[in-house]
This record gives sequence, C-alpha cells and structure tokens, in this order.
Amino acid sequence: MKKALIWIVFCLCPLSLRAFDFGGGGGGNGGLDPTTNATTSIDYAHHEIHEGDHYNVTGSSTLAANAIVEFIVKTPNTTKWAHMTFDYQSTASVFTFVGYQNVTVSTTPSVVVTPSNNNGNYANSSGLQIWRSTGTGTTGDYLVGPFVIGVSGNAQSRVGGGSTHATEHILKQNTWHVFRFTNGADAQTINFRVNWYEHANR
Repeated sequence: MKKALIWIVFCLCPLSLRAFDFGGGGGGNGGLDPTTNATTSIDYAHHEIHEGDHYNVTGSSTLAANAIVEFIVKTPNTTKWAHMTFDYQSTASVFTFVGYQNVTVSTTPSVVVTPSNNNGNYANSSGLQIWRSTGTGTTGDYLVGPFVIGVSGNAQSRVGGGSTHATEHILKQNTWHVFRFTNGADAQTINFRVNWYEHANR
C-alpha cells in the first residue's frame, strides 16, 4: 500500500529538468548563458581582476650593449601572496632574463614603480614594493631562469625574440626579489610585462 501511495504522489508531481542558478546570478542556468547555453565560467586569475586584486607593471627600456635593467620587489610579511606571470621581448638581438629571491639589495638610486590595478573601477593598491634600477640588486637563490632570449643573424636579417611564463610563480612573503634583464652585444629596446594577483593563502 505504501509503495502504491508513493508512486501516485511521484506521478502527480512533475519534475523539472531545468538546472537552477543558486548563486544569486540573476536567474538562468548556473554557469550557462540563458540564451545559448554557452559556458560562462572564467579562470581564477580573471576572477581576481573582477575582484580588483589583479595588478600589472609594463614598459620598455632602451639599453646599450651589455646594460642592465631590473625590478626589485619586496613582498609584505603577510599571507596575501603574489601569484605572478611574466612576458618580455627584445627588438633586435639577444638578452638574458633571470629572477632571484632572498636577495641582498640597495634600492638607491632606484626609481619607485607604482603598479596599475587591472580593474579601473577599484582603488585597491598592491601590497608589493617595487623599484626599477640599473643593477643595484645582487644575486640570490634562483626563482626563474636564467633564460637567453633572441636570435642572431646578419645585420639585415637580425630580429629579436620573446618569451612568456604563463605558469604563475607565487612569491615568498617578506622577501626581496630581483628580476633582471641583461642586454647582449647590441643596443636595443626590451619590452616587458608582469601580471599578478594577490590572494590570501588558506
């Protein structure tokens, strides 16, 4: 008798096969565009841009032969760690890129660099202290590299080279870092871009 009653109740309550959005996203299918059913998820770094905790430093330096430009980075003594990626390129010839941590540095006569927030609607500022210099940081423990970038050729065919480090590096807290570009034998311009988000470790 109980089985028959359960079956009657089941049949009288039509089931919806629609997937509901319980995340407060304004209705529609969770994670899907309501019109096309296309996936609308984003990766975590993209999410941090939306949250206003994603930053960048970009620029270029015209270097003489064998000259150096580097970024000195001091991380704060908190567990809000910087998750960083790099990309850079040269315009003519060979250069070397290397990153160190646990570095002894002098920030004089370096120039303070203010990172940009990748979400213009937020006034959040990065917890990193950053300086740009021409070689005041000494070496420490290797973090990334060294990488020799670029190609050689005759004067008419010579072109630069570039590289991207899409796998993020989580910088050690309360630590000095140096990211150094050392130019090769030809004067040229080196372009660089560093992106990172700052996320509290749990």
